[in-house]
Amino acid sequence: MLILVKEMMNHAWQGYKKKAWSENEVRPISGKGHSAGIFGNGKTGATIVDALDTLYIMGMMNEFNEAKEWVEKNFFFNSKTDVSLFETVIRFVAGFLAAGTLSGEQDRLYSQVQGFSIIQLKYSNKIEMFCSILISSLSLKIGFL
Repeated sequence: MLILVKEMMNHAWQGYKKKAWSENEVRPISGKGHSAGIFGNGKTGATIVDALDTLYIMGMMNEFNEAKEWVEKNFFFNSKTDVSLFETVIRFVAGFLAAGTLSGEQDRLYSQVQGFSIIQLKYSNKIEMFCSILISSLSLKIGFL
C-alpha cells in the first residue's frame, strides 16, 4: 500500500512538473498551469511550496531538493491584488515551517517565512498584526518541539 501511495504522489508531482511548473496549480481537465486566484496574480509556486514537507516525508529526496532549489532561486510573493490570508498562511507559511522543521534546514526554509511577513503581508495593520502574532506563535511552538 505504501508503494502505491508513493507512486501516486510521484505521478501527481511529475504531471505538475511537466504541465505547470512554477504555476500555483495545474487545472485537472485542461492540464494547464494556473496562477490567478486566491494567491493573487503571480506565479508563486504554491504547489511546490505546499508539497515540500510531503516530498520529504515520502523520501522523495531528489524531488524535495529540486523543489527547494526552485524556492531558493525563484520564490517571490508579490501580488498587487487581494489574496486569501487563510490559504496563504496554510500553504506558504506553514509549508516553509513544516519543511524546514522536518528536514532540519530551518535556516534555509524559515528565511522564506521572514521575508513573507516583512515584504508581502503589509496590506493592512490588522493583517500585519495577525501574521506577526501567528508567525511568533508558530516559532515558539516549533522551538519547543
